[in-house]
Amino acid sequence: METKKLYGIIAVCLIVALVIILSFVLKKEAVPPGGELPTGGEEVQEPSLERDGHVADIPSDAVVTVPVSEAPAAPDADERFRVYTLSVSAGGFVPDRIVVNKGDVVQLNIGAVGGTYDFSMPYTGLSQLIPSGESRQVSFGATSEGTFEFKCSAACPASGVIRGQLIVLP
Repeated sequence: METKKLYGIIAVCLIVALVIILSFVLKKEAVPPGGELPTGGEEVQEPSLERDGHVADIPSDAVVTVPVSEAPAAPDADERFRVYTLSVSAGGFVPDRIVVNKGDVVQLNIGAVGGTYDFSMPYTGLSQLIPSGESRQVSFGATSEGTFEFKCSAACPASGVIRGQLIVLP
């Protein structure tokens, strides 16, 4: 019994450490890609999913998606560790929209059906190649609210780009 308790404490500490590390890694720089801030005469463009994979807007109908498993991210914490299963095929991602709360630690178990696919979230820099019939895990902390695009674009067999959305509620 003591060994199980010790393993539980170690697991919680690892999850908390992961959240802290990912919160630093996933923070977006204030300087746009190119390294220069716009000057007074230049038009500042609003972010778009097409350009950087993130917009601040959150759909009004967004409700937290039911995960396959869930646990507190740390003892007495409101944040949750949520696990979701996705599949990607020529028909797209299923589900193609996942909604979580800001502060949650998210694990996506992504399976490729009928071909080799890739999974990427441009705004965060996460990327994973998923061979046909296999699954891969991607984990991250949901540190910023808004709508984030995830997609398959580099290894999508004969179907171009497949898109989905991760929505992070405040």
